[in-house]
Order: sequence, then structure tokens, then C-alpha cells
Amino acid sequence: MTTRTVLTWVGQAYMTLDWVSRLDSQLYPILDTEETNPRILVRLLEDRQSRVVPETQRAQAEVELRLNAVETLQVQGESANQRERLIKQLVELKQRFAILIADYHLLLQMLIALFKNTIELEKTTDNVANQLMSTILPTDPVSVERMIKEHEASKNIVMELFRFNSAQIEQVVDKIKRQEPKQAALLDERKIYDIFSRKEETWEQNWLQRKESMEQHLQRCQFDADLQQLNTQLAELGAQMSRVRGQLGESLSTARANQEAFVTFEKTIELLERRVTTFISTAERLTSAEHMSANHVQQELERLHTRWAGLRSQVAEVKRLIDLSVQYFILLEQAEEWFKEGSRLLVTIARRSTSVKTPEEASILLDEVDRFLKSGEAKQDERIEQIKFIASQLYGDSKIKQITTVFIDSKEMIESFSIVNTELITLTQKLQNDEKERQQKESEILAAAKAEAEAAKQKAVEAEQAKREAEEEAARAAAKAAEEARRAAEAEVARQAALAAEEARRASESDAARRAIEEAENAKRRAEMETARLTAEMELVARRAAEADAARAAAAEEDERRRKRDSESARIALLEAQRAFEEEARRSAALAAEEARRAAEANMERLVAEAAAEARKAAAAEAARSAAQAMEEARRVSEAEAAKMVAEQQRYFAQAEAQRLALQAAEDARKAAEAETMKLAAQAAEEARRAAEAENARRAAEAARIEAEIEAAKKAAEKDAALRAAAEAAAQEELMKAKLQAHREESTQTLPSAFPPKFIESLNSAVITEGSDFAFQCRVTGEPDPNIEWLRNGSSIENNPRYLISRMAEGICKLEITKTLQDDAGRFSCRAINEAGRAEVEATLSVKEPVPTVSPPTFTKTLESARVKEGSSHQLECIVHGYPLPTVQWYKNGVCVDSSPDYTIGFNNGHAVLVLDEVSLEDEATFLCQAYNRLGNCRSEANLIVE
Repeated sequence: MTTRTVLTWVGQAYMTLDWVSRLDSQLYPILDTEETNPRILVRLLEDRQSRVVPETQRAQAEVELRLNAVETLQVQGESANQRERLIKQLVELKQRFAILIADYHLLLQMLIALFKNTIELEKTTDNVANQLMSTILPTDPVSVERMIKEHEASKNIVMELFRFNSAQIEQVVDKIKRQEPKQAALLDERKIYDIFSRKEETWEQNWLQRKESMEQHLQRCQFDADLQQLNTQLAELGAQMSRVRGQLGESLSTARANQEAFVTFEKTIELLERRVTTFISTAERLTSAEHMSANHVQQELERLHTRWAGLRSQVAEVKRLIDLSVQYFILLEQAEEWFKEGSRLLVTIARRSTSVKTPEEASILLDEVDRFLKSGEAKQDERIEQIKFIASQLYGDSKIKQITTVFIDSKEMIESFSIVNTELITLTQKLQNDEKERQQKESEILAAAKAEAEAAKQKAVEAEQAKREAEEEAARAAAKAAEEARRAAEAEVARQAALAAEEARRASESDAARRAIEEAENAKRRAEMETARLTAEMELVARRAAEADAARAAAAEEDERRRKRDSESARIALLEAQRAFEEEARRSAALAAEEARRAAEANMERLVAEAAAEARKAAAAEAARSAAQAMEEARRVSEAEAAKMVAEQQRYFAQAEAQRLALQAAEDARKAAEAETMKLAAQAAEEARRAAEAENARRAAEAARIEAEIEAAKKAAEKDAALRAAAEAAAQEELMKAKLQAHREESTQTLPSAFPPKFIESLNSAVITEGSDFAFQCRVTGEPDPNIEWLRNGSSIENNPRYLISRMAEGICKLEITKTLQDDAGRFSCRAINEAGRAEVEATLSVKEPVPTVSPPTFTKTLESARVKEGSSHQLECIVHGYPLPTVQWYKNGVCVDSSPDYTIGFNNGHAVLVLDEVSLEDEATFLCQAYNRLGNCRSEANLIVE
């Protein structure tokens, strides 16, 4: 080989050395563009790789060619030394260039992997952001809190990706610093940091904005939920106020019971007021301009203020009405008490008036009536006006008709008092007139008696004088006759006998006169005795009337004791007693009058006969007859007036007593009805209270259990979400590490031709809800590709239609389970086997019962109206759903029949049944089934027609 050829080869070799040396400086910086989009950067880097690799291969081949050419040169002397130096430089260049190419290729791969991971990171963050943005925010605070926790969990996942990406960036930057020239390394490092710092800041800013928006939405949801509870309570209290307003009681006791119960209700209102105040003060913090729900909160607070003010005014109005009802019944009882007192006074006046004999006694009764009316009538009128006014405010026009009876009774009682007052005045005047007439007649009779006594006395004096004269004349005649007899013998005997006869006749006439006087005195004494007897008989009649009055009073008292058992019979008995008394009084008066008349007539006839026989007794007999006639006329007039007065009084007393008994019976019936009503109301209130307490306790226990289940479900869901997030983060980390390891192994080309299976993404244990779908997923590598087998509790999974086994690219293995059951719980494992070995991973699946969603009652099957025949059986049924399980009640024409023995009632898991074993005409009605739980109530009704 010539020297020229050697020089040519050497020159070319040095040119190659210079070219390859300059190629080193042309490779860096790698990121020599202003582009920041990872996708474009990956494309540019791949394009650079496609351009640089052939060029580096050509340069490497040329260095190899030059080295081989130089090695084949046969030179001596100085050229040999130069050849050796050249070979050494070419060998060093070859080695350094190989390292440069390997490092450059690895750096490109790392950058490409970094930006691809960045692309994946962007996809993940975009998916998370899009998912959050596309998700409609729920209105349930619990769901919103769950979304916030999921949002925070997503931050942990994404931040883990950012941290992994940051670690990868640090590795790339460290390699850039060690591999690239200083100036180029500074450019690439600044470029990488600029790209990734903006992405993380942007994502964190968007995440914080979304979190703030969700937190504000949570505040609004919590506000709406609390507001709904308050509105529900306000509505219930308003309805309760309406019911109380329509049930103000039927007596003073129930009104006072309502008043005492309302005190407790006011305490409830005070507690609610404190809650409303706290709610408003808390909610007012949401009305700031920065809060997105400020306008909504402000409007709802204004509505709440309006509703609360309306409830407070309603409570005040109901309290006023309850107080008025107490005052109303107090006035009503006072009016009725005054009415009872007046009725008792009427009865007393009626009884005492039967024994009134003098005007003074009648005046005493009249004064008592005047005092009662004067002291109570004005107050009673005032009470009645107050009762009317309060009743119109409490009940409107509906109650006025009910209390009209009281007003009418009071008015009739006043009228009765007026009638009694008038009758007493009339009786007083009549008694005064009768007293005057009696005194006048007594004066006339006394004067006549005195005159007759004087005449009789004068006649007695005259008779005594005549007797003395006759006796003296007889003595004189006897002496004269005896003297003449001595003188005359037989001649004088006849004359003396005649004289004696004449004298005897005269003496008998004197005897007759004496006897006439005695008979006159005897007649006088007999008239006085007859008068005394008539007086005694009249007193007997009065005693009989008093005894009849006492008997009537006893019968009235007996009727008073038995009036509750048989008021109509008592009234009839009283009327019969009154008629019997009146009949007895009339009969006794008639008998007494007839006996007196007969006795007077017999006496008069006897006296007339004696007067006719004895003319000298005519004056005395005429006087006695006139006196007897005057006394008889006075007695008749007195008896007629007394009978008339007694009959009038008895009629009035009978009317008053009948009215009193009717009022007393009505009062007793009212009191009995009120007592029974109060008793039933008290029993119903006690049963309602006990039922309410039992229902509240049951609802509280049910609510506590549901809240505990919900809280457990929340904790399980949070734990599950946390486990999944950690598992996903660990899986992502393992995936990144696996990729990085793969890149490293590819770059160093040290992968063996066969290696055993290795799981780079393991299975994750999980707790899921029954009925949901679930999938186990893992990632495995191995050379050759391993065979995959899935096992459950150590047994291979085969021929299960709900288990779907699949294998995808990049070694992803998946086991999908559709509509999980509690039997699916267990230990699942994935086994990978190839010729180099085997590997296995496992995880546990727990399946829990689904947490029921609380819901108000709804009827999925309602009651159906029907026509049934009398005597047949029939069944009413409906189906209601809700959680907690609703409680049902059956009503017939608005009356609860749950405890009625006429119906058979059943309820099984929402299926409500009411059975009529034998339908009767009384069962033709509207039946209603009402279901309720703590979230609300619903009802279904149907008509049953009996043919």
C-alpha cells in the first residue's frame, strides 16, 4: 500500500473522528421547542428518535469502517505510531459513541415515557374533572357529603399520580444533568419544570374551586333539609292549632284541661322558637355576597319569618280563645247556678204559699222574691250578654243555637217569677180584703148577738117579773081562797077550783115562758157548739190539706231520688198525686160544706118547728136563724174562695213543679252526658297519650336503628372508598414502577429470554352491597405469557354464568361478577403459570345487605269499592310500601275500627287486610286505610254497598 493511500485513509479517519465528535454537541438540548403539549412533545421526541437513531447508526458504522480500515493498514516507522494513535482514538470514539448513543436513547425513552405518563395523568385528571362537572349535585346532605369525601379521595389519587410523576421528573432531570452539556441541561430542565408545575397548579386550583362549590352546595342542602324540618313542624303545629281551635271543650273541666295542656304546648313553642332563632342566625352567615346560594337563603329566611310570625299570631289567638272558653263556661255555670237557685226558690214559694193564712205571710214571700230578683236579675242579664258575645267569638253562629235554650229557660224563669210575684200580690190583696170582710162580719155578728142577748135578757127579766107577780098573785089568791073557803063551804069549792085551774093555767104559762127562755139559751148554746163544730171540721179539712201537701212533698222527694231512673213515671205520678190531692181537697170541702149545710138546715127546721109551737120563742128563733144563715153564708163564701185559691195554687204549683222536674231532668241528663263525655274524653286522651308515647318510643327506636345502619353504611362506604383509593393508588404506583422497570430493562437489553410470572398489579379486597356488580382485576407479566386460573375458596371457578373471566392487553386479568349475592363472599385468587414458574395473588370479597332507603308510605295497591250481598263474607285489602315499615289504621265512616270485634284485621309486610265474616246492612259505609311512618302518611278509601 502506497504512502498516499495510507494518508488518504488516515485523513478520512480523522474526518470521521471530527464528525462524530461534533455529532455529540448536536444531540442536545433535546427539548429545543416552545411547545408544551405532552402529546406533541411525545410525537416530536419519537420523530427525533426516528431521525437520530439511523444517523447515529450510520456514524457508528462509519467509525467501525474507519477502524477496520486503519487496522488493515501496513505501515512502518512513524506512520505505524500514528496508526496506533489513530486506532486508539477510533476505539475510544467507538466506545464513547456507543455509550452516548445508549444514554441518548435511554433519555429519549425516559422523556417519552414521562410525557406519556403525563398524558395519562391529564386523562385521569380530565376524567375526574369531567365526572365531577357532569355529575348533578344531589339535594340530600348525606349524598353531598359522600361526594365531597369522594372528591377528596380523588385528590389523593391524583396527587399520588402527581407525586409519582414528580419522582419520575426528578429521575429524568437527574439524568439530564449527568448526561447533557450544562447549558443544554439547564434548558431541558427549565422546560420540564415549566410544563409540569403549571399543570399541577391548574389542577389544584380547579379542585379547590370544585370543592368550595360542593361545600357551598352542602351548606345549601343542609339549610334546605333543616328548613324543611322546620316547615314541617310549623305546618304540623298550625294544623294542631286548627284542631284545638275547633275543640275548645264542652264543659269547664275540659276547658281548663285544655288551658293546662296549652301551657305545655307553649313550652314546645318556646323550644321551637329557640331552634328557629339558632337556625336563622346560622343561616344568615350564608347570605354573604360570596356564597352562591345567598339569594335563595335570603328568600327562604324571609318566608320562614313570615310563617313563624303567622304561627305565633295563631298561637296567641288560640290561647285567647282557650282563655275565653274558660271564662265562657264559668259564666255559663254561674248562670245555670242562678237558674237552679231560682228554681229552688220557686218550689219553696209554691210550698209555703199553701200555708199562707195572713197578708203578712204573703208579704214575707213577696219580699223574698223581690230580694232574689233585685240582687240577681241584672247580673244574670249581664252574664247572658257576655255569654252571647264570647260564644259568637268561640263558635260563631253554630253554638248560638245550642245556648239559646239556656237563654229561653232563664227568660221563662224570670217570667215565672213575675207570675208568682203577681199571684202573691193578688193573694195578699185578697187576704187583706177577706180579713176586712171577716172583721166586718164578726162585728156585725157580735152586734147582733149583743142585741139578741139584750133582748133575751130583757125578756128573762120580764118573765121573772111575771113569775114573781104570778106567784104573788097565786099566793094572794090561795090565801083569799082559803079564807073564802072557810067562809064558804061547798059553794065556794067550785069557784075556788075554777080559780085554781085559772091560776094553774097562768102558772103553766109562766112555766112555758121560763121554758122558752131556757130553750132560747139552749139554742144559743147549740148554735155556738155548731159553729165550733164547723170550725173544727174546717180545721180538719185544713189538716187534711196539709197532710196531702206533706204527702205530695214526700212523693216529690221520692220522685227526686228516683228521677234518674224513671223521670216520666215520676212526672206522671206527681200529676196523679196532684190530681188526687185536688180531688181529695174538693171532696173534703164538699163533704164538710154538705154536712154543715145539713146540720144548719136541721137545726133551722127544728128551731122553726119549736118557734111555731111556741110563739114566744119566735124572736129568739128568728135571731138564731138569722145568725145561722149569716154564718152559713160566710162559711160558704169562705169555703168557695178557699177552694178557688187552693185550686189555683195547686194548678200553679203543679205547673211550677212540672217545670222544675223537666228542668231538673234536663240538667241531670246534661250533667250525665257531660260526665260520660268527660270520662270518655279522659279515657280517649289517656289512650291517645299512651299510644302516642308508645308510637314515639317505637319511632325513636326505629329512627335510632336506621341512623345507626346509615352511619355504619357511611363508614363502610368511606372505608371501602378509602381502600379502593389506596388500592388504585398502589396499583397505579406499581404500574408506573413496572413501566419504568420495563423501560430500564429494555434500555439495558438485559431481559432474559424466559422468566417466571410476576403480578405487578395485585388483587384488592373489597366490601360491596348485595345486588351490585363487581370486578377483580390484576396485572401479570411473564415470558412466555402465563396461563391464568381464577379460584374461589381454593376451588377453580368454572361454568358460573354470573362470573365472567377475561384477559386483556398488557397482562390485565379480570374476573367480573354480576348482581352479587351474599353467597359470593369469600377468598378469591388469581394463579399464573408458565414454564419458568408460577405466581398467585388473592383478595377477600365481603357482601353486605343493602341499606334500605327511607321513604314515606305509598300505596302500590289501593282499596277497591264493591257491592256485596248481605250475609256473605268480604275482604278489603291494599298494599303499602315505605321505610320504616308503615303502621296502618282502619276507619269506618271516619271512626277507627282497629279494636272492633266485628272485623278481622291483618297486616303482613305491607299487605293490609280487613275481613268481614258476615256482611250486614250496618257495614254499608266508606272504609279508609291510613298508613304512616315518621316521613309522612297516605290513605286509600273505598265504598262498600250491601245489597
